[in-house]
Amino acid sequence: MDAKEVLRHVLDEFETFVSTDSDTKVLYRLMQSGKATIGDALHLAGLTGDKLADSLVDNFLAEMGPDDILTAQDALAVVPQALRRNDKYVKEYLAQVQRQLNQKARIGLNPLSPNFDSSRAAEIARSLTKKAIKDVAESFKIDVKTFSQHTVDRSVRANAQAQAYAGLDVRVTRIYDGVGLSNDRVCQWCLDRQGSDMTYQEAYDKGAFQRHPGCGCELLYTVGRRTQRQSDWTTNTWEDVQSDRQLEERRQYNR
Repeated sequence: MDAKEVLRHVLDEFETFVSTDSDTKVLYRLMQSGKATIGDALHLAGLTGDKLADSLVDNFLAEMGPDDILTAQDALAVVPQALRRNDKYVKEYLAQVQRQLNQKARIGLNPLSPNFDSSRAAEIARSLTKKAIKDVAESFKIDVKTFSQHTVDRSVRANAQAQAYAGLDVRVTRIYDGVGLSNDRVCQWCLDRQGSDMTYQEAYDKGAFQRHPGCGCELLYTVGRRTQRQSDWTTNTWEDVQSDRQLEERRQYNR
């Protein structure tokens, strides 16, 4: 398989999508008018994540049979680079939205963007090499979309943390997506992390900045009056929900 050619096709299809898709155009007009929200950024990340996932699988299948197993070398040559392009696109939109939110709140801080999660991108790439493409395609697509949405979550956390540390009253809200599980059960994992008007510390302690594969919960925050600076915020570290057991548990829930 010519990995460079596959990557070229995937990136070409991605560029065409973001420049012609009607929903993406609407979201961009909202951003340009200064009316876009973090929720709009999450919607955009979901759209581009879905498109990128479909494009990757379709192009791999065009080069290989559905029962063939992709090599790690080919997967790592294509998938992380494609994820990086989507990550850059989502961050550019996010930065403009965050800049506008800061201006409206009269916050003299520049928007922060998290680094590309290269280790997670490599994990997603390797997941394509464990079984035949047709057997891993659906879980792979969920992982790609979640990775795209997680870019928004990490950005929200970075900016909320910086503003809280600067002494601003940051209030975080996580909204349950209502999707639920099989047999009409609610997703208790998500319900345990939802909440309104939480302080940054409360949201962090509750795990509100985490997201499982297939999760559509919305994360947003507002900034109010100044509060006393709390030094323990500087020791917080980001924890992803990415252990094999947890990921498999969430995939089972989403069936």
